[in-house]
Amino acid sequence: MNRISYQLLIRACVRIPSVYTIVPADWCPVARRTMADAYLAMAVRVLREARRPMTPAQILDHARAQRLVPPWLSGRTQDKTLQARLSEDILHSGNGSRFFRIAPGLYFLRDFIGSEDIPPAWHREYYARRRSKQLKSESVLVISRQHIDHLNLEGFTHSFQPVLDAYRSQFAYYMPRKVAESTHSVKQLVTYVLVTHGVSILCYRRGRFSNAAVSLVGSQSIGFGGHISERDLDLLGPDEIGMHRNACRELTEELRIEGLVADQAITLRRLGVVGAINSDRSAEGTKHIAVVMKYQCKSKAEPVKGELSINGLRWMDLREKVNDIGVFELWSQYILKSIYDGVLTV
Repeated sequence: MNRISYQLLIRACVRIPSVYTIVPADWCPVARRTMADAYLAMAVRVLREARRPMTPAQILDHARAQRLVPPWLSGRTQDKTLQARLSEDILHSGNGSRFFRIAPGLYFLRDFIGSEDIPPAWHREYYARRRSKQLKSESVLVISRQHIDHLNLEGFTHSFQPVLDAYRSQFAYYMPRKVAESTHSVKQLVTYVLVTHGVSILCYRRGRFSNAAVSLVGSQSIGFGGHISERDLDLLGPDEIGMHRNACRELTEELRIEGLVADQAITLRRLGVVGAINSDRSAEGTKHIAVVMKYQCKSKAEPVKGELSINGLRWMDLREKVNDIGVFELWSQYILKSIYDGVLTV
């Protein structure tokens, strides 16, 4: 669509299975906006014409009946996408948003507040409880900083064995995660898995619905995984502390991709340790140390996210250096620099 000129777009007939839809002229500027803006613009037009609150599904039904849905908007769950866009706009813009809720899942235009021809019940705003992901009630594997600091590790290193030896020693123990997150006296061990196929690596943006620190939200990342906990302990597994089991579990929770299944025997064959990351350059880094692992996909299948905290999931070609490595969180920066410098091979 971005190659069609403005005038052609006005007159274009777009083929949608068995239906020809004329693209309205007033949608042409929207074509140059983001998809989120297109959804919101559509909602404004529908609500203004209907002059009554609607659910996202009702808005879409009305828009389709009036042929107001831009042809570049598609998907099986457009109502959920529209609801997400409306919720985000209200969350970020507050009273400056064009929309507000009068009840859960029921949206209206702020312009109509105070209008005499609108029922009073439709003037009262409902404030939705913000969704947030709570820290899991789990005990995670930790060790006192003194048993890590003497290793003098900073950034990415291939020398992961001293780290694993420390967490296999009598000095390592399990601590409630909420307690561990509130102190800098211990280091929590986490898995950090790179999902690759050939010269491509999976990349995503950290969303708000996440356990990640506020400073990480919105950052790009190439690492998947999580805290190694008591439930990952597997004395019969490839390692005593359960890091392989943890990596398998976290990957199957976060991703839906070819060959990635809950059967550990299958997943483990494509999973290997490549190094470790330790850094005190960030607040989160002072509390965590990562064992870096790599999962090799058999094919470059279309990835699908399994958690709300993952956004913009895509394959990234490592042969092309990113223009601004600063958009990535610190650990991803370490990995990418190591790859570009030839220190790490995927």
